[in-house]
Amino acid sequence: MRRLLALAPLLLLVACRGTSVKLFDNTIIEGHQKQKVIRPVVYGAGLSLRSWNPNGEHGWCEVTSLIHARLVTFDLRGRLQCDLARTYGFEDDGRTLRITLDDGVFHDGRPVTADDVVRTLDLARADPKSEPGRNLAAVERVEATSAKELRVVCKKPFPELPEVLTEVAVLPAHVVGKDASALEALPIGAGPFQVADQAGRSYTLIPHPQWHGGQVRPPAVIVRVIEDDRERAHLLARGHVDLACVKPEMLTLFGDRSRFRIHRARTGVIRAIPLDVKAPGLDDPRVRRALSALVDREALVDTALGGLGRPAYQLLAPASPGFDSALDQPDLDPAAARKLLDDAGWIRDDDGTRRRNGAPLRVRLVAWQGESFRRQAGDLIVDGWRREGIAAEVIRVDRDGYTRLARDLHGNAEGYVGGWGALAMPVSVLAKKCATGGVQNRLGFSDATVDRTLAEAATAVRMGERVAGARTAQRRIRELTPWIPLVYADYLFVARAEVKGLVIDVVDSWYEWPRNLWRIRVEQ
Repeated sequence: MRRLLALAPLLLLVACRGTSVKLFDNTIIEGHQKQKVIRPVVYGAGLSLRSWNPNGEHGWCEVTSLIHARLVTFDLRGRLQCDLARTYGFEDDGRTLRITLDDGVFHDGRPVTADDVVRTLDLARADPKSEPGRNLAAVERVEATSAKELRVVCKKPFPELPEVLTEVAVLPAHVVGKDASALEALPIGAGPFQVADQAGRSYTLIPHPQWHGGQVRPPAVIVRVIEDDRERAHLLARGHVDLACVKPEMLTLFGDRSRFRIHRARTGVIRAIPLDVKAPGLDDPRVRRALSALVDREALVDTALGGLGRPAYQLLAPASPGFDSALDQPDLDPAAARKLLDDAGWIRDDDGTRRRNGAPLRVRLVAWQGESFRRQAGDLIVDGWRREGIAAEVIRVDRDGYTRLARDLHGNAEGYVGGWGALAMPVSVLAKKCATGGVQNRLGFSDATVDRTLAEAATAVRMGERVAGARTAQRRIRELTPWIPLVYADYLFVARAEVKGLVIDVVDSWYEWPRNLWRIRVEQ
């Protein structure tokens, strides 16, 4: 067991053995005649902690979402709101974002200052493996103008910068210095919870008494990392976990409404397949369009999502301002797909396999076995491709294998089933995926028209102009099909009946939603 910070004195009892930690705050609940025990919340997490720095190559997970704060964030309805920032706004040039900080405090008692923000953004921008840092490529410099004020100066107007900052955790400059890896030895942030203990894949977090967001309700949160969807659901059903994100196939475990509450969340998440546009056969957009036209998205929703979602035909979510209703049309068309493949020279031979110059049209699809949608979707999609003579197969991998291949397929596959947030920043979302060198464009797609359209839209101050540019780019992307949009998935959170104060509306990332756990309590 790793003791990280001293437990707060308000906790009356501490007993640790493995992942069994009991922290009790015997409190009179207003409106009740008898004393109730408010115990820790045990949250079933789906992602392993690979780094305490969410601005690095490993990104965010449930644990880091609880201990870190950002300048701005999204509220429960998916709208921007201040976090560590008290106010922010652009100067008249549209290039300079002025930020005034709230009275944030790090877990060690040091105040959050403009110097911390400057150091955070500079470290992220200097890290070639940092996705938030690469998203800040338009930033020219960051400078503190006082202890609580700073300016972020961009090379050109960048109106989506506040949304980009929602992905950046503010780190303590006095800890990270010139190297953010120092955070691994002293994992402190300015979020609602601080780290008390780590035992294997279980983390005990206690309230940050000086958190700028207000009073943290649970006396502690115990985060248990359980990556396999089925195992996580069974542990919740057996009472080992209080709350978790659950996949539709496991809902039958939670039919007893006296014991469980099921919460359905709207999301900005899209599931999609990025394609290796340089792979043999897939270097022809006709083949990529054919692959898309053979995907039965309605079946994906019905089977892999249990009906909890809707088909996707573009890379922006329905709640995004850039969503194009003209593209929101079914395109399952096997006859059109056959013609596209024939025209591209991939003809079925006597055994039914499509070949060109003797070589089969081969498409290998990576699917994460521990995640139910990816597992089921991979099978459904590949079955549809095989019926049309494509030599398709699913490559089933664990979480580590999936992460490794999603970063670089290394010629081992032609695509993978993934998921991304697509709620806000219509231009930035598309640029990440489809602009040359975009942080999520890992398979080599490049198109001058898409690049030019998105670059022009990115600097437009008016939202209407950015939306128009995003829609123009989407139509070009649809024509070239470097990605196959699949579905918009709703999220399901299941909580034990003892969990009180849980509010879920719009969720853009299931593994960052736990930052809202400060609102709830578990009564016994």
